[in-house]
Amino acid sequence: MPKDNLEGTVAKLDELQSLDADAVKKDQEFKSLFKYKSVAAMLLKYAVPDFDKYTVQEIADSIKDISERSPANDAERYHSEIDMLNIEIGDAGEKVIRLDRLFLLQFEVKLPDKKEIYLINFTINFEMQGEKPTEYELVKRGVYYGASMLRDTIKSKDDYGKIHKVITIWLCNFEFLDETKRSGRYVHRYNLLRNYEEDGKWFYLKDSEADLIEVVFIELKKLSEHMQDDLAKFLDAAFNNIGGLSKLMEEKLGVAINDTELEKGVGEVIDMVKYGEVKKVEGKIEGKIEGKIETALNLLKSGLLTLKQIAQNTGLREEDILEAKAKLKEEK
Repeated sequence: MPKDNLEGTVAKLDELQSLDADAVKKDQEFKSLFKYKSVAAMLLKYAVPDFDKYTVQEIADSIKDISERSPANDAERYHSEIDMLNIEIGDAGEKVIRLDRLFLLQFEVKLPDKKEIYLINFTINFEMQGEKPTEYELVKRGVYYGASMLRDTIKSKDDYGKIHKVITIWLCNFEFLDETKRSGRYVHRYNLLRNYEEDGKWFYLKDSEADLIEVVFIELKKLSEHMQDDLAKFLDAAFNNIGGLSKLMEEKLGVAINDTELEKGVGEVIDMVKYGEVKKVEGKIEGKIEGKIETALNLLKSGLLTLKQIAQNTGLREEDILEAKAKLKEEK
């Protein structure tokens, strides 16, 4: 099939509903979506218990801006791009890490009968992990990222009271737990806990003062098994059905993504995935043609069939078979 015809056929598909999930899961596509406030807010709302009490709008509004902004409306405000923090952490002699997404949340809280407004900060990191590492356990790396982020919450002259909680979320395109540890869950959380021994048994409790690092791993391969969850619905739209993301955003935030920065991000994903889909289809067609040519050359070599019969049986043109034969002879 000529390339022009192939691209025309693919263009006729419903590009918003039939995208290639594997292409979306690549880092570039991940970064095209998860750099926007509303998308980040949706993930935090449904993946981290700390944000259960907040609306998606409140979380999006709490993502701290570094540069000054003047959004014209709610849609521009919620669907704007996040001002990222420095994504490289570590000094000379240390294990330097480079994060995918890193930003700050800042909630304003006014206590009852108090005039002062307190700020509650969270440093947030999103990571896309395409393959499961074989040389180490991913939990160790996640905890190390969290610890590195925690150290960066205060500066050299700050007192320890300014330390705030850090959260790192890993979207894993593989089965996070092996067969011996499977629990049927697709979200796995790791926190700092308080533990002590009493009557020969260990008790593990969450301590508010120690609750400074949370590492969350989400298995994208298991989303279809948990579509009753808001988190699974959201991630499925982001990674498997990009056309449904716009509708979901409008439903949860009350504003559409039209004419916003997020719409551009969704467009980028569509273009990248569509191109990947075209290349995939082209590859399949080329593979089939190569297989037919190989079969034709073998039949021609055997002398059992005429050139015309071989062409009829393989669906190839006689001149294509002769051209392939001549090319093979030149290569030898």
